[in-house]
Amino acid sequence: ALIEMEHNFYAQLRELVPVATEMHCKVEVRVVFGEPSEQILRIAKETKAELIVMGAKARKSLAGNVPHTKAYRVVCGAQCPVLTIRS
Repeated sequence: ALIEMEHNFYAQLRELVPVATEMHCKVEVRVVFGEPSEQILRIAKETKAELIVMGAKARKSLAGNVPHTKAYRVVCGAQCPVLTIRS
C-alpha cells in the first residue's frame, strides 16, 4: 500500500511540472516521508539543488515570515534560493 501511495504522489508531482521545463533545467521529483522541512533541506543539500520550489499556504493573520511555518524553516535553512508559491 505504501509503494502504491508513493507512486500516486510521484505521478501527481510530475503532472505539475510543465513539459517544456525539462528543456531548460533538470527537474528531480522525489517522494519521501518525514518532517517536511527537514527532508526538503536534506535532499536539496544531497543533490546540490540550485532552486527549491514549494507551495506555501496563504495566511489570513500574521503577514510576513512566521517562524513556525514549514516554508519559513526551509527558506532560513536553504543553501539555495527558495521560490514559494501561495496555494
